[in-house]
Amino acid sequence: MASEIDNILKKVDSNVAHHIVKLIGEDKEVKIRPMTMKHFKILLKSSEGINRESLLKEAPEEVKKIDTIFDAVMKDCVVEPADFDPLELFSADWYYLLVMLRTVSKGSTIDFNMQCMGTMESTSGSIPCKERLKLSIDLNELEKASRKKLDVKINLPGKIKVHFSPPKRKDAYVLNDYMIEKGSSPVEEPILRIVSCIDWVEHDGNKVTNLSLDDKMKIFERFSYLQKKEIQKGYDQLSFGIPMLVDIKCNKCGYEVRERLVDLADFFIL
Repeated sequence: MASEIDNILKKVDSNVAHHIVKLIGEDKEVKIRPMTMKHFKILLKSSEGINRESLLKEAPEEVKKIDTIFDAVMKDCVVEPADFDPLELFSADWYYLLVMLRTVSKGSTIDFNMQCMGTMESTSGSIPCKERLKLSIDLNELEKASRKKLDVKINLPGKIKVHFSPPKRKDAYVLNDYMIEKGSSPVEEPILRIVSCIDWVEHDGNKVTNLSLDDKMKIFERFSYLQKKEIQKGYDQLSFGIPMLVDIKCNKCGYEVRERLVDLADFFIL
C-alpha cells in the first residue's frame, strides 16, 4: 500500500506546471511551481489575522518567525536554480516573486471590500460616506517599476559621500534583530530601512566600509534635516518592483485615494 501511495504522490508531482519568472532587479529567471495546500496551510496558520505594524510593536520576534516561514515556502516552490536562496534576492524581487507565486497558485484576481472614508454634504453639514466598496484587482495589471540604477552616491556638504545599494531580503532579518535589541518602535522602521541601505561613507577621501547598522544609525543621527532629505532622495532612486498601490474611487461621494492593496499577512487569504 505504501508503495502505491508513493507512486500516486510522484504522479501528482510530475504533472505540476512550472512557470518562468523574470526578476525585475536582476537579469535572472526563476522557475517556480504553484504552492500546494500544505504551503497554504502553513502560511495561513502562521499569519492569519496578523497586522505587521501591531506585531512589530507588541512581539517583534514573531515577525522574524513569520518571515522565516515565508522564505521556506518560497524556496520550496522554486524549481530552478537549484541553489536558490531567497535571502540573496533584492527585497523588491522577493516581493515580486511572492506576487507571482500567489498568481500561479491561486489566480491573479484579488477581491476585497473596504469602507469609504470620504464625506458627503447634507442639510446638517458634512457626514461620513461609509459606502461599502467592492473591489477586484488583477495582479497582472499592476504597474512594474524597472530598476533604473545599480547604486546611488549622494554628495553632502563637508566633503561627505554616502553610497547606497538596494536592500536585500537578508537585510530584513538584520533590521528586525536590531529593532528587537534596541527596543525600536514601528514608526522608526522606515528610517531604519533607509539607513540599512548605506554601503559605505566617505569623508575627506577616507572610505569607511563594513558598517554595522548601529554605526550607520550613529552617522545618520549626526546629519542635519537637509542632509537627511538628500539621503531620502538617494534611497528613493533605488526603488523598483511592484508598489502594490491601487487607485480607489467611491462613486457615491467621489472620494479618491491611493491605497496599499493588502497586508502581507492577508495576501494568500484573499
